[in-house]
Amino acid sequence: MKKALILSIGVIALSLSSFAQRDLTLYNARYLQQSSFTNASFMPECKVNVGGIVFGSTYLYYGNNGLPRKSFVDFVSGTDGVVTALDRMKPLNYMNLDFRKDIIHFGFRVKRNYFSPNISLRSQTTVSYPRDIATLIFLGNGIDPSDPGASDIPAEYMLLGNRASFDGLAVDHSTWTEIGFQYARTFLPDEQLTIGIRPKLLMGLVNIYTKETTLGLTTDAQSFAWTLDGSYQYSTSLPFDTSGEFNFKPFDNLGWGVDLGATYNINDKLQVSASANDIGRIKWKNNPQTYSASNGVVDYRGAVLDGSILSVGTRFDSLGADFASQMVDSLNSQFGPDTSDADYSTWLTTRYNIGANYQFADRHNVGVLLNAHTIKRKLRAAFNVSYNFRVRKWFGFHANYSIYNRSYTNLGLGLSFNIWPWQFYAMTDNALFFLPGSRNTMIRGGINWTFGCKNDKDKDGIADNKDDCPKVPGLAQFNGCPDTDGDGIMDQNDSCVTIKGPAATNGCPDADGDGIIDSEDDCPDTPGIVEFKGCPDSDNDGIMDKLDSCAQDSGLVEFNGCPDTDADGIMDKEDACPDKFGPIENEGCPDTDGDGLPDHKDNCPEVAGPKDNNGCPYGDKDGDGVPDKDDACVDVKGPVENKGCPYADLDGDGVLDKDDACIDVPGPPENNGCPFSDIDGDGVLDKDDRCPQTPGVASNQGCPEIKAEEKEVLDQAFANLEFETGKEKIKASSYESLDKLAALLVEKEDWKLQISGHTDNVGNDAANMTLSEKRSKAVASYIESKGVPKSRMIVQWYGETKPIADNATAEGRALNRRVEMEVIFD
Repeated sequence: MKKALILSIGVIALSLSSFAQRDLTLYNARYLQQSSFTNASFMPECKVNVGGIVFGSTYLYYGNNGLPRKSFVDFVSGTDGVVTALDRMKPLNYMNLDFRKDIIHFGFRVKRNYFSPNISLRSQTTVSYPRDIATLIFLGNGIDPSDPGASDIPAEYMLLGNRASFDGLAVDHSTWTEIGFQYARTFLPDEQLTIGIRPKLLMGLVNIYTKETTLGLTTDAQSFAWTLDGSYQYSTSLPFDTSGEFNFKPFDNLGWGVDLGATYNINDKLQVSASANDIGRIKWKNNPQTYSASNGVVDYRGAVLDGSILSVGTRFDSLGADFASQMVDSLNSQFGPDTSDADYSTWLTTRYNIGANYQFADRHNVGVLLNAHTIKRKLRAAFNVSYNFRVRKWFGFHANYSIYNRSYTNLGLGLSFNIWPWQFYAMTDNALFFLPGSRNTMIRGGINWTFGCKNDKDKDGIADNKDDCPKVPGLAQFNGCPDTDGDGIMDQNDSCVTIKGPAATNGCPDADGDGIIDSEDDCPDTPGIVEFKGCPDSDNDGIMDKLDSCAQDSGLVEFNGCPDTDADGIMDKEDACPDKFGPIENEGCPDTDGDGLPDHKDNCPEVAGPKDNNGCPYGDKDGDGVPDKDDACVDVKGPVENKGCPYADLDGDGVLDKDDACIDVPGPPENNGCPFSDIDGDGVLDKDDRCPQTPGVASNQGCPEIKAEEKEVLDQAFANLEFETGKEKIKASSYESLDKLAALLVEKEDWKLQISGHTDNVGNDAANMTLSEKRSKAVASYIESKGVPKSRMIVQWYGETKPIADNATAEGRALNRRVEMEVIFD
């Protein structure tokens, strides 16, 4: 147990000097064979690549999301500095440490295929540490709010009486040897797609795996007693047996892994890529040990760490000489671990990359990259933008900016040099590691041997390292760049790649020789001017011919290039008098005599006359304004509408015959010269007679007189008419009054009865309308049953539409619920 603990501490200390692999800069250095470790589909440009035999390649990384370098200074610079440093930390923080050494790594290309085996020594470490550990060390657990200087410390950092949480404290470390074999191949006719895979055999060397840690320390605010509580479980696989003797079997700890990658060229400039690396696990069988304890509690009375390092607080209680022995006995009793030698497995830290690159110029491209992995089920991501520059085969430069690990000051740089056959490279994901706020440090470097770099991808007989256009077949005279149309101008300088043209127009044709290339010439067969995109302006009036309605005569823009000689606003070809000013309504000609007929159509241009007489005046003997030619009474004045003759009044009623509807019978003007009628001969003219077809008396507006006793019968029938509530059924109490009304109607054969049903506004509108209809018809049916013909009754219904009182009151609604009955005559 003690040796395992000592070795674990040693591995952690050793790991602190190593660094983790992020490879944000390497991802874009595709010409290096090491870039295939970031994406298994990447192929270096040379046919044969060798690395790792003597100088090898080394990868080192250190990252800490909780403690940047300046925090170490803050922790010893007083209370304010400690609080500032603690504020930068999360409740649980991570330190990542990785190391990689490629012992053997080489590869070779065969047509579309690339093969690359590797043997690498790798180490990955993650240390998880809670913030309360630093709080306990630098502020202690004995500061009371009343202590001097305690007011400067936030309540969340006052541990007296509170539990200092060590939950999540963990060390995860693996060291292993990787034996891998990359295979990548290009697909599709133009090799736009590349897919790669690297299966790997893993041989574990050392492992420490923390599965669970929930620990806490509580200091009693009164007695200052300590209570340590919690649980833990961690496993180790170390090259020592239980007796402490070295015992390592490299083939006991075997595992598997795989890297996957794909690259796709969308076009000549844009490329996308994705990869997943270190998918795999190792099973640890060599000296496995698992240590665990559950729900342990240890109490110790006395000790107070009161922050004396910073001179905060006043209390101090000596630990006592027996403190060590008491604590050891208590810890062994409560936290003494249960042990197990069962085999266990751990997963590798899988990393994912998604990238895109855009080549904006020859040898220059920019890229974006998203890199992600998980630590203790928490996603850790990095975002990177880069600029990449490659000069032939001999020099490469890479610069990028990244955001990751809670750090925003990561400037990556990479350089490579080829001095045949040696390829030297060095790069870092953070060249600003020296800044106080830096959280990350990464270094990568090595030497490769490269052979067969004089590739000729486009098969034009010009080696890629001398070919300015290595992906497109070209001519030697243009350093490997093409001249598709054979006009002596290479495509990259030729504005019309597929059509021959002179150098003066950058290789584009100019059929009319006006200095404007045909593709930009709107009139390619006729010489023109630049102002009109190669179209001519023959009359030089500033309007090109194809838009000029008078291309041979200089004119005005508003008339599409046609002239207006007399400046009357009418172009000459539409002007009846092009040399004389005239208004548009006269077709550009004047009207001298002002008779509305332009001179060119006026037979008497100096004397006003009507248009129908061609501008010459007519005679008017009687002076009535009607020309003699149209006057039916030449010697007598008369209105125009009667053709110059006066109107007659044959019946002498003062209404002229033209307005008299009865020219032979006198009648008042208000009846259009006709006498008023009295159809029923009752002495009341029809216009004043309410019953024009029934003789009546003048006192009743021409209608028959209704006697008082007869009106009483009507009023009683209306007043006594009642229905069952909400129904059309007439109550029996109403029968007597209705019977008298029916008897009166039988007697008065010239009477007609108008029945109108109404309701209040309670209830649905449609239902009220239906009820009023049924009640009106019920009254009519009853009266018909008493001998009154149906033809003498007019039945109407209006629902709630014609109230006679306010529906807002009960009295008003009662008045509105009614069936009105009125005697009418023809």
